[in-house]
Amino acid sequence: MSVTPEKIVETGKAKLETNLKTIGTAGSSVFAAAEQLVALNVAATRAAIDDSAELIRKLLAAKDPKALAAVQLGAIAPALEKAVTYFGSVAGIAAQTQSDLVKLAEAEALVLVHNANATLEGALKSAPFGADAAVKALKSAVASVTSVYQTATEVAKQVTEATQAGVKSATDVAVETVSKNTQAAVSALKVAA
Repeated sequence: MSVTPEKIVETGKAKLETNLKTIGTAGSSVFAAAEQLVALNVAATRAAIDDSAELIRKLLAAKDPKALAAVQLGAIAPALEKAVTYFGSVAGIAAQTQSDLVKLAEAEALVLVHNANATLEGALKSAPFGADAAVKALKSAVASVTSVYQTATEVAKQVTEATQAGVKSATDVAVETVSKNTQAAVSALKVAA
C-alpha cells in the first residue's frame, strides 16, 4: 500500500468536507436552541407584563391593608410556579441541545474508530512478516478505548437523568410547600378580618 500525493489530497478534502458538515450540524443545533430560547423569553416577558398589570389592578382594588397583603401573598405561588416552568423549559432546551451535540460527537467518534481500524488493516497488509501481532495489539487497544468511552458516555447520561429527576422532584416539593404556606397565610388574613 503506497501513499501518493493524490491520495493525501483526496483524503484531506474528504476530511475537510466531513468537518464542515459536522460544524454545520452542530451550528444548526445551537442556533435552533437559541431560537427556542428567544421565543421562550418573548413569551415569558409577555406573560410577566400581563401578570404585572393584573396584579396592579388587584392591588389598586384592595380596600384595606389585610386585603392588600392577601393579594400580595396570593401572587407568590403562581409567580413561583411560572418561574419553575420557565426554568424547566430552559433546562429542556439545554438538555435537547446537549443530546444533539453528544449524538454528533458519538457519530464522529465512531468514524474515528472506523478510520483507525481501516488504517490498522492497511498497515497489517503492508507490514513486514511478524508485525501482525503489534497491529492486532493496536486494534485491541482501539477497541478497549472505544469500550471505555461508550461506558463513560452511558454513565454520564444516567447521572444527568438522575440529577434532572432529583432537581425536578425537589422543585415540585418546594413549590407545593410555598403554595400551601401562602394559602394558609391568606386564609389567616381573611379569618382575622
